[in-house]
Amino acid sequence: MTWSTIILTPLTFLFPELKETTIKYEWFVDSVWLFEIFLSFFKGHIVLANTFSQTAKRYMTDKTTYIGPFWFDLASTVPPMLFREKNNKINALKFLRLYHIGEMFYPAELLVSTLMRNSMKYYRDIVVSVVNMLLRIFLSGHFCACILMLIGNSSKIFHEDEMLSFMSKEGSEFEN
Repeated sequence: MTWSTIILTPLTFLFPELKETTIKYEWFVDSVWLFEIFLSFFKGHIVLANTFSQTAKRYMTDKTTYIGPFWFDLASTVPPMLFREKNNKINALKFLRLYHIGEMFYPAELLVSTLMRNSMKYYRDIVVSVVNMLLRIFLSGHFCACILMLIGNSSKIFHEDEMLSFMSKEGSEFEN
């Protein structure tokens, strides 16, 4: 689910017309996130714990930052749902899901390990490393492209009435 959020959210910022076609999918993704928040209190996927209270404590607090994944998950899921996915500034909170970036590559690792189960571990690890590297390159390229498009379309995106560049604004040394 992190992949869909990381790819879809920047695109809906840049192309608001996509929002109409993706709204049901975004609701589905956010509903799954909300359900996963609930399940995380019971499954202890961060560190295996013996009791419910230990699992809940580990999900809500982190040893280094004292802010556990729960708070990132909650902030990235509930406000966009409360505003019915219509407020882009609130939807920007979905980027907090990058907290789980380390978990994003686990499905690829699992797929490679399953497909190459008869191969030596050394070769599986090499293929996993290459696949993870390619996915990271793809994700980095996607982010860079979205940032460049955001900069280029900032006046359109932020609903400024005048679509002037900094070079043609009054008082600049490049004024016509």
